[in-house]
Amino acid sequence: MVDVDPALTLYRNTAWAPVTAVVPESIADAFSRDGAIFETVAPLDLSGAPAALYETRHLHREGVVPAGTVYLSGAAADGWQLRVDGEVAPRSEALGWANTFEVAEGGDGTLRYRTDPLHQLALVVQVALWAALVFGVVRTRRRLAS
Repeated sequence: MVDVDPALTLYRNTAWAPVTAVVPESIADAFSRDGAIFETVAPLDLSGAPAALYETRHLHREGVVPAGTVYLSGAAADGWQLRVDGEVAPRSEALGWANTFEVAEGGDGTLRYRTDPLHQLALVVQVALWAALVFGVVRTRRRLAS
């Protein structure tokens, strides 16, 4: 028991699950159902699911992955890619917002998020436009000052 201010309520999350977990076979089907999300979410308990991959750097995880369904509690996006021993595991949307990957054969896995190159190009163009704007404002002020 921890002594805390009586104005505070201390909760313990007993249903915590790792960011990437191996989904137990008994509930793996619920992760791939389309529609009827709320009917499937309530009984799903991932608290005993073992962690599958560990973060090595931002948006990059590595580790040994067993065969089966791997759950990633990150927002569903096509940019997520899981490779196990060089083979890409198929990704699908889970629970209407997260990701699952079907791993046929276990092995060394790498999970990473790949940003769309058009997004990166848009950022470069935006920086160039801001630089041009600042350059133009400074140049105009100097001209007006002289």
